[in-house]
Amino acid sequence: MIDAPVIDQKSALDAELKRIVEQLAARPDIEGVIVFGSYAAGKTDEGSDLDLAVIQNTTARFYDRIGELYLWLKPQVTLDLLVYTPNEFLQAKRKKPFFRDQILGKGRVLWARHPEIFAPPPPLTPEEREQVMIENFEDWIQRAREDLRMAELAWENQIWNQACFHSQQAIEKSLKGLIVRRENLTAPFTHEIVILAALLPADWFDDLQAEFTRINGFYAPTRYPTAEPGELPERPVNRQDAEIAIKTARQVVARAERFSKP
Repeated sequence: MIDAPVIDQKSALDAELKRIVEQLAARPDIEGVIVFGSYAAGKTDEGSDLDLAVIQNTTARFYDRIGELYLWLKPQVTLDLLVYTPNEFLQAKRKKPFFRDQILGKGRVLWARHPEIFAPPPPLTPEEREQVMIENFEDWIQRAREDLRMAELAWENQIWNQACFHSQQAIEKSLKGLIVRRENLTAPFTHEIVILAALLPADWFDDLQAEFTRINGFYAPTRYPTAEPGELPERPVNRQDAEIAIKTARQVVARAERFSKP
């Protein structure tokens, strides 16, 4: 038996999606709409939202166009929105594993002004595939470097929980970058760095397993304050935790940059 809240949420998402698609289809600058994620997979529960990719003729920056369209739509349910120009869309479906596998591969086209835009892209040549894998690794490792820098800034200001959180993020993104670099796959949807490391050659990070296990435990509590026991300012994360996390993150980022080379 399906719970009533799940049925109510599914009905709300259905109705809101219909309204949104009708609104978008009436705009001359919109070329297409794709729904992806849990809704497209038919896995709706009471916490489900809508994940939409919209193709729009626009010169606005990526985040500006998302904000503009979000304000214009005034969504009545939680909506995660991605907005691409036609050229970005064509490039992404050839070069971006997440786009190829999750948005196009598992999503559903709800409306298209020119359906041919959704045709499968031609296969990559071996040279193109290698270049794409390098570019996607660079996307991940750049974010990892930024997280490492944020961890270091937090350390300098004695903000231990943020030093731990951003160190975990730097490690996670470095490992995902290596996975993408080796296989041209969408990075796994997990934050467990022990699991991510297990997908790579054993000798790359086997000496850091104890640190990875410890740092795994920082992810949820450093994001959700109510997951931690105690009251401010006496919380469990301390200077020693932050020191271990940053030291490990530096090692992982450096190794990722080294191991990414052919």
